[in-house]
Amino acid sequence: MCHCLLPKRAQSATGPHRLAGRYLDESLVWVRGRMRHYGTAPRDYEAGLFGGSVVSTGAPSDVGLRNVEAARHLLSASGWDTWREDVLGAGNRQLRFELSSGSVSVSFHAPGQLSLR
Repeated sequence: MCHCLLPKRAQSATGPHRLAGRYLDESLVWVRGRMRHYGTAPRDYEAGLFGGSVVSTGAPSDVGLRNVEAARHLLSASGWDTWREDVLGAGNRQLRFELSSGSVSVSFHAPGQLSLR
């Protein structure tokens, strides 16, 4: 599971750097590297794409859409031909990932409805 905030690192970043999970392109490079290490391919996995909501009034309103569009493109270019999606909107998503089964459930909450107690 990767929690990406931006499609890619800013071009102004220079010099060597470690792959960072906050960037979608670098996350997929890492995931593909792990697949090669274990001798597997995208067809051996179920991919899911969640998020892209407008959750903050301070963020540009199109950042979620840009992230979703980039994710769709990069997933396809990385060898996935299908994936599960729950994207865009205004609010928050709550994901539950069961490691023992691989099951993922998602619930969507409109602004002000989610309580993290």
